[in-house]
Amino acid sequence: MHDFFRGKTAWMATMHHKEKWIGPVLEKGLGLTIKPIPGFDSDALGTFAGDVERPGNQWETALLKLDGARELMPDSDLFIGSEGAFFPHPEMPFVTRNLELLILKDFREKVTVRARHIENGFPLWESEIRQWADILPKLENRNFDEEGLILKVKSGDKWLVYKDFDRVEDVRKAYEEFKKTGLPVALLGPDLRAHRNLRRRQNLVLAAEDLVRNANRFCPGCGSPGFSSDHFQQGLPCGWCGLPTRLPKAEIFKCLRCQWEQEQALPEKEADPAFCDFCNP
Repeated sequence: MHDFFRGKTAWMATMHHKEKWIGPVLEKGLGLTIKPIPGFDSDALGTFAGDVERPGNQWETALLKLDGARELMPDSDLFIGSEGAFFPHPEMPFVTRNLELLILKDFREKVTVRARHIENGFPLWESEIRQWADILPKLENRNFDEEGLILKVKSGDKWLVYKDFDRVEDVRKAYEEFKKTGLPVALLGPDLRAHRNLRRRQNLVLAAEDLVRNANRFCPGCGSPGFSSDHFQQGLPCGWCGLPTRLPKAEIFKCLRCQWEQEQALPEKEADPAFCDFCNP
């Protein structure tokens, strides 16, 4: 552990208590204390329920959170933001990915540390609800802390969202409110907010561990912490024909402070022909 962040406090742009799970990892790995920003409204930059659209891509939204955090606390320089997303696996049908991003930014020193964790196979589901009996199977042995529920219904071009259930009785009240709308179908799904979803909390901890690793990796150009993976270079040669495939052959590390880049070859020397567009078109 180095001393760049030791003894400092980073203010976290969250309203879902992410500091409770990220904080201990950064305290142990960097000597950094994480505190939530009072009154910060992260829902204004997008919700998983879909009633508020995200204003940009995942990285852009995380950076917008940091900008908003600094506006609330102009006398502070060190902030941490996060952004989670769920999307289909690009090569595995019916498999959902959860990508958790973290950004630690020191505005005064112009140091940015990025981190991420990807889980393949996140259990994402959604059920159509027309009557109370449709909900009952999802309430059996339900632990609302491990996986909460969200009930939502489309009214015109807007979503009516019911959430923050702690008991079955809360879900029943939301169902009754939905029936009052006269709309025929609602959707029931998991609450994906961190404080309502154990699986996401576990992935956030793993992203925090990646942040510690990246913060302890220094740029060869300027010595700044945060020298981390930026992208992969494709072109791993096929083991049969030797032509380049879409699989990565090298990882590109980049410093966001001085833009220094460094290529690191991956251990794999050749690709399985199954991934070759020539041998396996």
